[in-house]
Amino acid sequence: MNDFSSFKSRRLRQQTNTNIAHFLTFAYDQNWFAISVLSVIKVITTEAIYGLSPSNPISLTQYQNQEIVVIDLAYLLGLEKSTNQTSYPYLLIMQLANQDLVGLPLVNPPVIQRVPTENIASLPTSYLTKNKIASLSSKIVKIPNSHPLFLLDTDKLNDLFSLS
Repeated sequence: MNDFSSFKSRRLRQQTNTNIAHFLTFAYDQNWFAISVLSVIKVITTEAIYGLSPSNPISLTQYQNQEIVVIDLAYLLGLEKSTNQTSYPYLLIMQLANQDLVGLPLVNPPVIQRVPTENIASLPTSYLTKNKIASLSSKIVKIPNSHPLFLLDTDKLNDLFSLS
């Protein structure tokens, strides 16, 4: 019994010494993204997105009787939008720094990840200068034995889409 309680207290001590950040993570194209749960209002099943098409990356939907701008990540990243992808069953609704609500359409539901804050790192400058990801993120979340997660920066999104 002593062995178990000492193991438990050691485990708790290790957990409290590490700052943990909570992210919603999701895949888009071949990239993985993370956004702080503090910026996320809700993830909903999409009923209707009005005007979303390969030629129109910004559209509208309704959430709680208000219009929300829906932004296609392919547009922000400069990717070719798949003409096969016409439906997005999920919508991640987030709040930008200016308090506007914006939706990101998702094919699969996001997953909550708990990550030590020491696993958050800046992207190399050479990568940022050659890649459009710099318009959305300057940091990555490193998870051992996994792909890096680009950390979405709501301030950068706010600057890109000054909606107010």
